[in-house]
Amino acid sequence: MAQITVRNIENKKTWEDFVLARNEANFLQSWSWGEFHKAMGKIINRTGFYDGDKLVGVMLSIVEPAKRGKYLTVPGGPIIDWQDKDTSDAFVNQIKRIAKGNNCVFVRVRPQLKSDESSKKIFKDLGFIKAPMHLHAEL
Repeated sequence: MAQITVRNIENKKTWEDFVLARNEANFLQSWSWGEFHKAMGKIINRTGFYDGDKLVGVMLSIVEPAKRGKYLTVPGGPIIDWQDKDTSDAFVNQIKRIAKGNNCVFVRVRPQLKSDESSKKIFKDLGFIKAPMHLHAEL
């Protein structure tokens, strides 16, 4: 059983090297997308998931202001091994911490996963429910 630790990533090269080496890489988890939201005055978090000293996952999360209260969004991510229960559990614990710390009323997550029975089961087992609308345009 891996001991996953969580640390903020402040080094652009570390972040980008990890993201760009993954098949599920996308601009919504890029360093620049975080900088864009930061420039708009939003709170962002760049989380790294580590197995020892090895970076095994990243997550850009953004605190979004809304009329009914702030919420936390993880667009196009996190980029983790969804088959690794320790990492997926660390992801859930971290988004709960970030959301509570920023007084968010809910969390929206949209990873780069094919929507099939396997991915739906992962999220159901983690305690998520299907959102009533898409986070980003579907088509």
